[in-house]
Amino acid sequence: MTRHEIKIEGMSCSGCVSAVENVLKQNENIYEVQVSLEEGLARIESDLDISDISNLIKQAGYEPKLN
Repeated sequence: MTRHEIKIEGMSCSGCVSAVENVLKQNENIYEVQVSLEEGLARIESDLDISDISNLIKQAGYEPKLN
């Protein structure tokens, strides 16, 4: 299991946070999700690699920014 921190652009309200959290929590290989609107950041514990997580965030309609 790996901990990832991913910046997310485009979130502007608690509904945005919920949308990102919901799409990530639906994946059985993601174990912990914390999304912060103030920081524009998702903290994720998962067996997925970062590109797979980024694709899930894009499916929710937001833009992940990887370092």
